[in-house]
Amino acid sequence: MIEIKDKLNCCGCEACANICPKHCITMKEDEWGFLYPKIDAEKCIDCNLCNNVCPFVNKYDASVISANATQSKDEEILKNSSSGGMFTTLSKYVVKNGGISIGAQYRNKEIVHTIIESIDDIGNHSGSKYVQSHINDIYIKVQQFLKNGKVVLFSGTPCQVNALNCFLKKKYVNLYTVDFACAGVSSPKVFSSYIEYMEKKYGKIQKINFRYKTYGYHSSTMYLKFANAKEYYRSRLTDYMTNIWTSYIAMRPSCSSCKTKGSNRSSDLTLFECWHFNDLTGVKDDNRGWTNVLVNTKKGMQLFNDSSKYLKIHQINYEKALALDGNTYYKSATQVNNKNRFFSSFNRNGLVSAVKKYSDINFFSYVKELLKPILYKTRLLTKFKRIFSSSRC
Repeated sequence: MIEIKDKLNCCGCEACANICPKHCITMKEDEWGFLYPKIDAEKCIDCNLCNNVCPFVNKYDASVISANATQSKDEEILKNSSSGGMFTTLSKYVVKNGGISIGAQYRNKEIVHTIIESIDDIGNHSGSKYVQSHINDIYIKVQQFLKNGKVVLFSGTPCQVNALNCFLKKKYVNLYTVDFACAGVSSPKVFSSYIEYMEKKYGKIQKINFRYKTYGYHSSTMYLKFANAKEYYRSRLTDYMTNIWTSYIAMRPSCSSCKTKGSNRSSDLTLFECWHFNDLTGVKDDNRGWTNVLVNTKKGMQLFNDSSKYLKIHQINYEKALALDGNTYYKSATQVNNKNRFFSSFNRNGLVSAVKKYSDINFFSYVKELLKPILYKTRLLTKFKRIFSSSRC
């Protein structure tokens, strides 16, 4: 029987709940809004499958075969992606050829893993989401698809991809997995409160993009589109959710001591930001976004080659890429001392009060935010990036 004595030892992947043959494990939200397994001891048969499937007790050893900087040739995909549009390009290729794409999607004030079988829907998985996604019974559905011979492309955090492979207990030739250099996941409860606050202030949200290239790839913003046609663009300087994520104050506890870092990953491909495209390739950065791609398996190499005609590709040195852009490939999220105080304030007085008290948003943040579009239009933003606390958000 799985027992979480220390929350640092649970990543909330939901593999234990998916594999339980007696359905005696449910995922329950704690006071911070993160899911943890709750066991009905009367139904439990002590099969120990829940412990065996945990990605934190299983080890992998990924070996990089190839590394490339990539950018989608599809203008619409590139525009709506956080970086170079790599995953959406893979998704489009797989779905176009009769397969299924599974990834994180915004739906009803939360981030959930969903199944996409139509080209028209692949945009739902585009872009980074800095909130823990709800898996529900996705692992079970993936297994059924695979057994039925369907090609499946699965994207998730390293712990979610490892969890899926632990759950499946065997390798499938028709499964392709993609993870990324993860910096940690924020509280779904905090995110839901953010959505409620923004909808109360501006109207019903129709679309959300956590890293929209408002001022180019290197100066992206949170983007919200509302049913009343209003649009919202704010960087981490003044946007509550982006500021919360970049400050690590609402991260899941296990993210500060993540056990699925470095080579301990079972993915076929690993994606991460390409901030230093010029340094890695010797080619001028167009500020439209590039994605660094590590190929970890022969199967991943096959998928990469099959989709390569839809991509601009520059081969790079993976060690240099990780040194320049892959900090979160190895490093866990920063531990924040006032995290307990933040959540205490959040639960007691709400999101706005907690952010005002524990974030670095101030009067000068709003001044800098107002200057951004002016500097961008006059092509001075790049030269004045040091004004801003983060040029990447």
